[in-house]
Amino acid sequence: MNTYSMLKRVAKSLGAVSLFAGLIVVPSAVSVRVIAATGPMYPTADIAVSDDDDTGEVVIKDGQTVRVEVSADINYVSTVWDTNPETFSASQFGVASVGSGVTTGTTTHRWSASSNTNMTCSAYEAGSTTTSTLSIAALACKDDINYLSYELNVEFTNATGSDKTITMDFVGNELLADGSVVADSSSFMSAYQIKELDANGAVIPDNATGTILLSYTGLCFATSVQMNDELDIENVVKLGDPTPVDLPIWTYDGPPPSPPYYTISGSGDLDGSTFTVTTTGYFNALVAINASITNIGDTVIASLDLTDSGESVLSDDCGGGGGGPSLTQPEIASGAGSLTNGRTAGKGKWSTPKNLPAGFPVASLTHASTPGPLGDVFYYGPDSSGDAVIVRLKKTGAAKIGGGTTKLTIDLAAGETIGSFGWYGAAKNKYVLITRISGMGMSTSYKAYLGNLTNTKDRKSKTIAATELAAANGMCGSSNTVYTNLRVLSAPTAAPMVAAFCALPMGRFLQRIGKLNVGTGSAATITSYASFTATDDSPCVYTSYGVNEAAKGSKRALVIYSATGEGGAGMCSGTGITGRKLITVTTSGAATAKTISSAVFGSTEPGSLVIVPGKASNSWLVVAYSPDSMMAPGGPSKMYTISATGGVAAKASVTLGSSQTIFVAAGGMVQDDLIPIKQLNNGKWMVIRIQHNGTNDTKSIALATVNPQNGAFTYGEGIKFTSYQRNAGAYIDRHTIAPNGEMSYYFSNEAGKFRVATWKSFTS
Repeated sequence: MNTYSMLKRVAKSLGAVSLFAGLIVVPSAVSVRVIAATGPMYPTADIAVSDDDDTGEVVIKDGQTVRVEVSADINYVSTVWDTNPETFSASQFGVASVGSGVTTGTTTHRWSASSNTNMTCSAYEAGSTTTSTLSIAALACKDDINYLSYELNVEFTNATGSDKTITMDFVGNELLADGSVVADSSSFMSAYQIKELDANGAVIPDNATGTILLSYTGLCFATSVQMNDELDIENVVKLGDPTPVDLPIWTYDGPPPSPPYYTISGSGDLDGSTFTVTTTGYFNALVAINASITNIGDTVIASLDLTDSGESVLSDDCGGGGGGPSLTQPEIASGAGSLTNGRTAGKGKWSTPKNLPAGFPVASLTHASTPGPLGDVFYYGPDSSGDAVIVRLKKTGAAKIGGGTTKLTIDLAAGETIGSFGWYGAAKNKYVLITRISGMGMSTSYKAYLGNLTNTKDRKSKTIAATELAAANGMCGSSNTVYTNLRVLSAPTAAPMVAAFCALPMGRFLQRIGKLNVGTGSAATITSYASFTATDDSPCVYTSYGVNEAAKGSKRALVIYSATGEGGAGMCSGTGITGRKLITVTTSGAATAKTISSAVFGSTEPGSLVIVPGKASNSWLVVAYSPDSMMAPGGPSKMYTISATGGVAAKASVTLGSSQTIFVAAGGMVQDDLIPIKQLNNGKWMVIRIQHNGTNDTKSIALATVNPQNGAFTYGEGIKFTSYQRNAGAYIDRHTIAPNGEMSYYFSNEAGKFRVATWKSFTS
């Protein structure tokens, strides 16, 4: 079941328009990665085997590869925190005695330090073969650290022809703080057989203890899978002897079945039958089998596939080998159309390559970026431990963020995945990160992490209960919600603004904007600026909005256009719009709603609106987009203005030609986008023109002016990219506008580096 036909409209109306408000590329403008499907996939099995915590002994059967984990932690109540240590080290961990012929393989150390009072204070190091120390001296929040864990992983392989015993001398292990023994640390040991499964599965060995973890890592979508698509899970989990039988799945609904049974989790919304796409790059999945000691000798068979209408969309070829993400990076075309000098209006220039903060990956498909309020960009995503890392990039390079270094790290709990990041506040100096907590539809909850972009003040976290969205009085207006998505809407408002998408039964969906209330207590609530409810006659509620980043006091910081009806594309097909409203929101969050006449847009209703502030106080500029179709996304169709009193006036139609040298070649799958920026002194609008051809992987960007009375364009300098194969959010790929109207484009095409193209603003 593929819901893209419905959700493509959603991306344009809520996602794209809100992103346009921050002046970045529309999500549906990304090209399609064509990789041959090869599903189903087979996992790596980690089968827990017996170990002796008293002696540190592990028996390795002939032919086994076993990973031994030795770990220790210092909890919150330890007195060691009274002295604020700066360096921790491990003593006597990993001293192994191995039998003759047993080989020692990969060794890794993992340290994690965090605070249960300061949710943004954490440190993490992993993957080194030599680092048995961790320094927290450089952390601005060093004095807040009150929890520490250390884990050593060592792999051993027995190919001797007989069983062998290894001994991990961890009995006398100690964690040291600045060289001194920490008396009240706790230590643990565990061991797992590592087995690569194929169609024949693997036999559970007689040293197994009953827990089996099946890991599918680095799986890639092979066709044009889109964000929020719902795919079918073809998951095989069998256990038995001589004939393996299907195991029941526990989806955390009610008490678990009697063992053996399995659960499934991963970097997407999974339940027993469907997978909701939250990244169009690569993802991981984990199947946990709760078996029993009586299952020794049974064969475990497992595979995983994701399908759309019965066809596999899964591949283990992520490019570059080894299952890691690797897309063709864009190249800047030379000659005509490339940026040169930047000295006159509409012209621009490229910066030299600038460094990303050390250790922050540029090529991860799980990372994303969003425009900042000062012509800057926030780039964020998970680090190797799954915690959230945010960096702030400016034209001059990476800047400090959150009062610390150039990386803001937020410690996430198990089951949390990064949703979105944005800014808020009259001074544009506060941030909010929203994470998604595992769940589907009405059971999905969220968490908000808040703080100050320039110092360590106001750091806190708030839970957002599922009922704030999926309830009759919640954002979705229904307690029978199929799917929810909540993300940050950056605006100069006193409270954070959020945008929600809700998929409801019977093909209904709606989009709403709300205010996140984060006062006292551990939980946040949402005040919805709700205008319509999805009904049988009007199953869809569409929302577009614009943000005035310069708004102060009683000025309108936000304008929301909401329409309901059958009109649109996909599952909500038809032409009947039954209601339209304009909602304006001040910086304090106060809202005023006005009903809009059916005659406003003439005979053709727009599919979505791109809205930015006009020159007059509380006025707005609008570019309307035609509805998406099943074959192609909608494009810019007409210009409008919204007055301070809410009056909507039609301007010229938008006609985009292909004769300009900045544009991609005609033919193929071409999407043309027009993004208004501001109204100039002579009444013309400054705009961005973006054109992308998904067939030949080219893209072009240019600054321009347009006369709203007759639709005449004057183009400035542009840039053209070739080999433009990438997914939205996979790399830094963002436009942003400074308060003076200067446009910048942040871009990366080499590991650990980024570049910025800057256009001088038109002034008249």
